[in-house]
Amino acid sequence: MTVQKYKIGDEVGVTEGPMQGIFGIVVGFYKKRNQYIVRFSGVQQAYYDESQLYPWHWKNKTEREVKRQ
Repeated sequence: MTVQKYKIGDEVGVTEGPMQGIFGIVVGFYKKRNQYIVRFSGVQQAYYDESQLYPWHWKNKTEREVKRQ
């Protein structure tokens, strides 16, 4: 059993590729590929490994706020 870091509805950003730095929402998890399905708009979605995602709220924090956690 794989422990998933993100849940459906979590707000994430992508670290690489054409959607890098764009806000997305986790809409599912594809167990067979061990990848998250992230939707960026009503019609755009893609599969990503956990290592390619980060929580969106981190992007909006200052460096000082992140260090305090």
